[in-house]
Amino acid sequence: MCKDMEACCCCIPLKAGTIVILILNLLGYIGGFFDVTNPYYLTWGILGSIITVLALVGVVQNNRTLLMIYFWWCLVAILLFIGVAIAIIIAFGVACAAVYDAAHTNSITGARDIDYSEADRNSFAGACALLPSIAFGIGLAIWLPLEIHFMCVVRSYAHSLSPDTVSTWL
Repeated sequence: MCKDMEACCCCIPLKAGTIVILILNLLGYIGGFFDVTNPYYLTWGILGSIITVLALVGVVQNNRTLLMIYFWWCLVAILLFIGVAIAIIIAFGVACAAVYDAAHTNSITGARDIDYSEADRNSFAGACALLPSIAFGIGLAIWLPLEIHFMCVVRSYAHSLSPDTVSTWL
């Protein structure tokens, strides 16, 4: 997945690049504090901030373990983002199918009207699920390569501290 790098973005020393990446990520996690109405964002912001601060401590103290914890945290974040995206896409499809069913069902008798079509229902649900699919696809296309690069920079810096004692399988 990652090859050891000697510089971040071709010319920035690994330590400086790691510090910049961690500070930018910390600012992003702190942004989660401002959405107190959503416990997901608040929890993610708190956990991300704690792990990012630990990684910053790892840079200052040359502690590869704290840096690798951040690396694995980022990997979990990628997997969670993809999982949440899939769940939202499925939920959109199910919700749109339910809307189609409600629009084509008599509310008094519960009988479906004459215009009801299973093919139309499935097409409507699929088209409805396409909207979040496009949004998440664009988001992943932009965010994922950057996140992987940032992970590789942090990992490379951690390996530069003590390459003989850090797992190199990833």
